[in-house]
Amino acid sequence: MLVISVLFLGAVPTFAFSPEITEVVRPYEVVTIDEQAVRTQDYLGELSGFPVMYEVTSDESFTLQARVQQRYNSALEPIAFSLIAIKQDERGGGVTEVERLRSGTSDWQRVKDSQLGFSLWEGIALSADVEPGTYRIEVSTPENEGKYLLSFGTEDADDGYFQSLAGVRRTQQFFGFSFFKLLSSSYVYYPLGVLFVLFIIQRGWKYRKIITRNDT
Repeated sequence: MLVISVLFLGAVPTFAFSPEITEVVRPYEVVTIDEQAVRTQDYLGELSGFPVMYEVTSDESFTLQARVQQRYNSALEPIAFSLIAIKQDERGGGVTEVERLRSGTSDWQRVKDSQLGFSLWEGIALSADVEPGTYRIEVSTPENEGKYLLSFGTEDADDGYFQSLAGVRRTQQFFGFSFFKLLSSSYVYYPLGVLFVLFIIQRGWKYRKIITRNDT
């Protein structure tokens, strides 16, 4: 039974989700993205009176893509997060705007995320095909306040079941949910459901063997 459980957990389909907490202490402090520009990466952040800036560098042309999500609250309007992408001019030190995405309160779609176990407001994705270079993506709002989940990249990867499960809990905690919220994640209730079925099957098999022995 234990061997089956371990094998099952290793085979549970997972999405690459291991978000990092963004920690900045001063305006326009740059958060460097160390992963490849095309790889999916997630960042949990909070605006505290000023925008937050992320930087990614690529030696090849790629699709620069970013999307903001925030916790859904039926009693409140979504926060109007905006994204601006700029390219660093390596020779002159200036910048060139690549894409600007300003989201009003009506531009957000409610999505139920079964892996996270709660609903989110999902914004429109900023997307642009760009040349090799260094790019920065600024996250802001009119008041520069609010928590967000920022996702980069277009190519997913498997972070493994337990690493992704830890990412789910980290996200739930970041948005103010208790530990028991983890039970609402499909990463938890789906394996538990299957393991429960396996347990019932095992008990039924043992009971059948006992009856067979008594009959003989």
